Amino acid sequence: MTWSFLDVCARGGARQPFTRIAYGVVFALKRGNGAKSFDKAVSWLQRSGETPKSLEFDHSGRCLCAVDGHPCVAEDDALTSLLKHGPPLDHFTLTVSSTRCFRKWIGAIHSPDSPSVRPWDTLRSFKLTFGDEETGELWSERDTDTPSQSIFSLLPPAITAFHLDLPGTSTAFDERWEVSSSRHASISIPANVLNKLTTFTIQCDWASSKLFPLLRQCCNVETLTIDLGCRPLDESDTTFSENFFENLGAFPIILPNVSSLHLRGTPRADILDNLKAPSLRSLDIGLYGRGVSQRKIFGWIVHKFLEASGAKDNLLGFRVSGRPISGKDLRRCLTGLHRLKRLTLDTVTWSDDLFVFEAGFIQPHLPSLEVFELLHISEYFTPPQSWGSRLL
Repeated sequence: MTWSFLDVCARGGARQPFTRIAYGVVFALKRGNGAKSFDKAVSWLQRSGETPKSLEFDHSGRCLCAVDGHPCVAEDDALTSLLKHGPPLDHFTLTVSSTRCFRKWIGAIHSPDSPSVRPWDTLRSFKLTFGDEETGELWSERDTDTPSQSIFSLLPPAITAFHLDLPGTSTAFDERWEVSSSRHASISIPANVLNKLTTFTIQCDWASSKLFPLLRQCCNVETLTIDLGCRPLDESDTTFSENFFENLGAFPIILPNVSSLHLRGTPRADILDNLKAPSLRSLDIGLYGRGVSQRKIFGWIVHKFLEASGAKDNLLGFRVSGRPISGKDLRRCLTGLHRLKRLTLDTVTWSDDLFVFEAGFIQPHLPSLEVFELLHISEYFTPPQSWGSRLL
């Protein structure tokens, strides 16, 4: 078995306009240089040959397009030309400041001079981020809108990977009506888009009950990442029905093909009470945020989820990060994971022994474990000599 200890932080340097990375090349397009930027981007991207190509464009600052006569910064000539007339792209990352900017940018892409087949139409992967700065633009999608009116009806038609970062509550809604506004906000991603995805990431601290209709359509998703923005699910949210969460707990959503599940920014991981993942091979949970509930114990939530999913016998990787957890909670999570090959505890501490043999305590037996990682641990931490023998 391999032990790994780490207490370092990576520091990134300045981002270059063009970067070659392990899975392809990325060109970060700068705003406002028109034809010059377009020619430079095409030259660099074509030079990469058959290597997968990615394009990034960031306009997360304030845009005055809501004021008559002001152009939208997102309607960048070079960007629009690349998505209409440029070389084929594998991935595109777009950051805009508001839903208004995204609609205007899409309008430019679908202009009358667009060719019948564009790089936009053949994108495999798309990341859409709405800037989290105070721009004066609130989230404009409402649950009273018809699906065909949603900005998400304008997504690239061929994507199989979609990463959506939504603005935080304080940015998206008027603080005077924050709760009621967020409950009537909409995230209407069409079912025909969700059905085709194999990778789906969503980051949102106000989604709550709105997440579950989306997840119900993720029948082909294999890698799922949910970031709750360090806020617990709002179980008082009655957007869909009075007993929505009670009914959901009785009939959890089945994610038939999810083999890798990542939870981020969750104070207590209780979203797992509402899910089943029978094909799960890897589980990664980041526990962050205030208001960690003592009513529900983390270890018991994970244990129930794995049992209900029938995934205990097939789980190969398990990672927990973010905050102190009791040894008893961790032991409960690890019980029955006989095929587990990799265990990672990142910025996690516990108050008692992790592996014990005392009567009345859970005794996790991990005969298949090959790698045990303790990351970002205290410099004063020393693993007991007996751990190796107790794991096997």
